[in-house]
Amino acid sequence: MFTRSLFNTSTQSRQHDLLNRVATLIDNGTIRSTMTQRVEGIRADNLKAVHTQVESGVTRGKIVIGELRHTPRSFCCTSSLAPSSTICRADRTFR
Repeated sequence: MFTRSLFNTSTQSRQHDLLNRVATLIDNGTIRSTMTQRVEGIRADNLKAVHTQVESGVTRGKIVIGELRHTPRSFCCTSSLAPSSTICRADRTFR
């Protein structure tokens, strides 16, 4: 996703077009989030609880651990026992 901006390619503006298209698909409901649970507060007890839940192997969707801020920072949790999950950290500003 970041190749164009990291390497300053001649097609860098295409990334803008792609992200705008994805934003439109999200806004009109064509693409939906896989988030099924949100836990507020990046604290040890929350991380332990979410990790235990994901390792149980019965978790569906993504669990987001976040902080309430003007610019949300969120983390997805995963385990090798839940291969459908992904590890991610997203620092984004939402409109």
